[in-house]
Amino acid sequence: MRYRYIFDATEPKKSQSDVMLDKVWQKIRENIRSKYESGTLALTQMCQELGDTQFEYYHDRLNGPYNFLDDLAKKTEEGTLTLVDSSWGDRELKEENLEGTCPTANDMHVHGCGFNNYGGPTYDITLSADEIVVKANSAYQKFDGWDTIDCSFHWQTRTFVFKYAIADSAAVYEAILSHYADEIIKKYTDAKYRTAFDQLVDNLAESIIGNLNNIVK
Repeated sequence: MRYRYIFDATEPKKSQSDVMLDKVWQKIRENIRSKYESGTLALTQMCQELGDTQFEYYHDRLNGPYNFLDDLAKKTEEGTLTLVDSSWGDRELKEENLEGTCPTANDMHVHGCGFNNYGGPTYDITLSADEIVVKANSAYQKFDGWDTIDCSFHWQTRTFVFKYAIADSAAVYEAILSHYADEIIKKYTDAKYRTAFDQLVDNLAESIIGNLNNIVK
């Protein structure tokens, strides 16, 4: 017997109101993106309006922040950032004779033993106007017995803490944030969209109430 499977990948059709709201969101985003690219609206301004003093980002194995890490290392060499603290992973510290040493900014590219999106490396990054923290996580395999092929993953973390090294730290922070411009602009767009929508609803409600008051006079 032969079976025939039919997969319908078409998305549900959006209502006219949903289409209209999507267009409003897109217009707001285009306007914000245009102002950012022209230099009239900075990412630090967006963060200030949003009340965001800290951003946290996670990168999995297939989405490594390698350009970002290279930029941190470059800025450290230039002297606009200073690596104030760093530490090796527990296992490599014990087994690779690294006692008494600290990793440099060039040691943020770690290697995991996994495949696809398992086993790392993964990164936890925290950004603020005071410091930048990078946690580089990597996995190693431990064999449970040489007579079997059973093994398990174990994680270790290298930690790097950067501080701004020049008086104009805001400009350096802006440059660092540019690596996450899309995420920040989206969050800012969402906030402006909610504000615009709330104002629209308030104005509409006032108009309806005003018309009703005129009718019942």
